[in-house]
Amino acid sequence: MLNRKYEKRNYQLKIIAVTSRWLSGAGDREEGYAESKNKTVPA
Repeated sequence: MLNRKYEKRNYQLKIIAVTSRWLSGAGDREEGYAESKNKTVPA
């Protein structure tokens, strides 16, 4: 959606992508982010 909205601009939406990844990892209560990245999570 955002890419379509801003497709006429000449820059990438890197800030949004980085922030989105950070928030998804920070707000993860079930350790799903680490699991999706195949990282071991201490018990």
